Amino acid sequence: MEPDDVLILDLYYDAMHASLSTLSEAWFLRLKKSLHFDSGGIADCAVSLHGNLTMESVQLHATSIERFHDRTETVGEESVEHGAAPKSKDVLLKSAFVNPGVSVVIDIGATFTDPNVLAYCKKYETAHALALITKTPLPTRFCGMTLWRADRRRPYTVEDKALATRLLSHVLQARQVSKRSPSAASTAPCQSASVLCSRNGHLYFPGPAVIEMLQSEWPQWEPPRLPEQLVRELQQARHGRYCGTTLDIRAHRDGALITLSVVRKHPLAALTPAEQKVAKCAVHGLQYKEIARELAISPATVRNHLHAIYRKLGVSNKTALGKLVQAPGTLA
Repeated sequence: MEPDDVLILDLYYDAMHASLSTLSEAWFLRLKKSLHFDSGGIADCAVSLHGNLTMESVQLHATSIERFHDRTETVGEESVEHGAAPKSKDVLLKSAFVNPGVSVVIDIGATFTDPNVLAYCKKYETAHALALITKTPLPTRFCGMTLWRADRRRPYTVEDKALATRLLSHVLQARQVSKRSPSAASTAPCQSASVLCSRNGHLYFPGPAVIEMLQSEWPQWEPPRLPEQLVRELQQARHGRYCGTTLDIRAHRDGALITLSVVRKHPLAALTPAEQKVAKCAVHGLQYKEIARELAISPATVRNHLHAIYRKLGVSNKTALGKLVQAPGTLA
């Protein structure tokens, strides 16, 4: 294996055996040797039912928490509409959001003209920025990582971007493994996860979430080797994809390793964007007229959408719809 392959496996090993707060600083220090940044941050973000974007938690390296307090004052309110880039002054966030799983970079001086933004970047010694956010099937929650350089003479290169895309993706995935480990507080079922495996199907450090998801598709399966059916179908599939009864799994070649992206199929995925909005309102307990007022449509249109939703999902009322739609985070 190449050194980067070993580093990636170490990230997952650490995630299974150390606390999240300890891991983040250690990972920043490891990444610094390869990506040569001056400061950085990891943020957990959420999008509300009304589209408001908020940062729920941040972990920083070589910069102060005041940076994020000042950021809120500098960029103002931010929001996200279904399938669109965020409405925000933060060009880096907008670019990262529409390119999930891929690192994006900006040159601060060449990108921004707003004097408040430029003053903010000068205060926190930011000349170049690189960011990556997680891929999510329904982007109501996501995690992002940003690395800042202070020297204008050291822009991020194409090689830096390629390496960051690989390494940062695994940092954020390993971070989720740590958050979902047996010591983590949350017991809610996971809707998406990633795991590494060898080319012959041997899993490396599968977390409880991945094991539970795979067993929902193959109840008799036990790790550490992938189910034979999955190995066979991924090898035969033209694009390395398995679409099963409960899961959608994609395989991505990653050096000497293979990354499996496992997504639990969600009922709302079968609906149109307009039907999804109505379904979310209905599950939150809104009545016909309230949904119509909230979405600026007529009550008759709401009724038609609900009939289509019930037919597609095989339910007959809002109570049954609420029981069916149980994915955490998708109705936040």
